[in-house]
Amino acid sequence: RRCELASVLRLVAEQGREGFYAGRVADAIAQAVHDAGGCLARSDLHAHCSTFTEAISAPFHGVQVWEHPPNGGGLPVLLALNILRVLEEQGRVPPLNASD
Repeated sequence: RRCELASVLRLVAEQGREGFYAGRVADAIAQAVHDAGGCLARSDLHAHCSTFTEAISAPFHGVQVWEHPPNGGGLPVLLALNILRVLEEQGRVPPLNASD
């Protein structure tokens, strides 16, 4: 059982971002980072602001594959899938089978 995780998730459900980026959760995160030799203060967590980007996608074997855009690693994944698709169409690599 993961009682501590359940407690954190409950706090986030009840208090939103404050339940994670402030209070005891933020204190525990900052302490764990400090104990590992890092430098992170509770105020750093509280000042955090997330950004949400629009996903990018490409078709591959009948499904739409969705990934994070740059700065994430999604673009190289989609490029690799497109290269693989073209190589399969040209017969230069064996086609991917669902059972593989």
